[in-house]
Amino acid sequence: MRRAWDEVSYMALMSEQQLWSPYTLPDKGLLYTDENTQINMNPRYWLPGKPKNLPCVLYNRDGYSDQLCTAENQFICYNENPTYLHLRGLCDHSEIDRSYVLSFQENALVWIGAFKTVISYNTLKQRWEAFVQGSEVWAATNASYEGLLLGAHNWTIYNDRQCNSESFYDSILSMNSCTSYQFNCNDGGCIPLEYWCDNNFLNNSISCEDGSDELNCTYLHDLTGYNKNVIPIPNPFTELDFFIEILNIQDISALKRRIRVSFNLSMAWEEPRASFHGLWIEKSFNQINHAEQKLLWKPSIVFSNIILKELELLTKTEMIADCDLLLNYSQPDLSVLYNHYMYRNCSIFSTTVIR
Repeated sequence: MRRAWDEVSYMALMSEQQLWSPYTLPDKGLLYTDENTQINMNPRYWLPGKPKNLPCVLYNRDGYSDQLCTAENQFICYNENPTYLHLRGLCDHSEIDRSYVLSFQENALVWIGAFKTVISYNTLKQRWEAFVQGSEVWAATNASYEGLLLGAHNWTIYNDRQCNSESFYDSILSMNSCTSYQFNCNDGGCIPLEYWCDNNFLNNSISCEDGSDELNCTYLHDLTGYNKNVIPIPNPFTELDFFIEILNIQDISALKRRIRVSFNLSMAWEEPRASFHGLWIEKSFNQINHAEQKLLWKPSIVFSNIILKELELLTKTEMIADCDLLLNYSQPDLSVLYNHYMYRNCSIFSTTVIR
């Protein structure tokens, strides 16, 4: 029976509690089998008053199709929990619903929100439109009808002044069925969170078909209210671990009273104000890129008794986010466009090679 709703075109059937499905009798000696229990299914007749000419699934030797129910025999599929899809990316205070089921009403597919939003396709304007009952808030997107609104699309949202003071604003929203353990691809697909941005480290075949899981592979998540000119902890002193590793001694001059060396300068400090996402158990993978390094506080390095010209030979600094991935993780709500594991109360490990 599971294959029935994978191949039926009216996916609205998934949102119903009871799905009445007729079928033609198989060849003599053959029986239908429930794919979940492997138990043979016996023919049943329609109960009085059912199914009242509603769309249903017809099975024959050529496969499944949808049509009005007129067949004599039938079986019932019971869906205990309707399948809800989520619209990610709306601001926290938006009146537009975030959870939907797909329904078939008046010969058209319609998204029914959990509270008061209905999303339908306007065939004249060739766009999807979302209307909030009892409110002036509405939204529209030019996504195709055939795509059923799945995946990430650019929306224009009107009169949603709880989120924006302007009469309208644009925002990318994503309709998907991904669970809390999955990353939502731009095309509406889902992959396990651990496979997000893994191509640089692992030879893995599990990826979004549109490649969207390998875009924007950065680990810094949120800097709301962050000030890089203020030390991480509001105390006179911030604990800082400091290490120097001599790499080689290049020159010693007694006459000039000078020694020239190459060394690694490593520092580590706690940074509870910033949050990170998508981190790896292998800490060396969690490198903060140089654009994001400029957004974070870091200790100032002051050298004395050193030639300034030599400081110009500093190589680039590597910074790594070091978090307890088991204790300090959480997950964003639906206002965040992409799902991730998020981490706070992390430490930053910085290494600079000085030559």
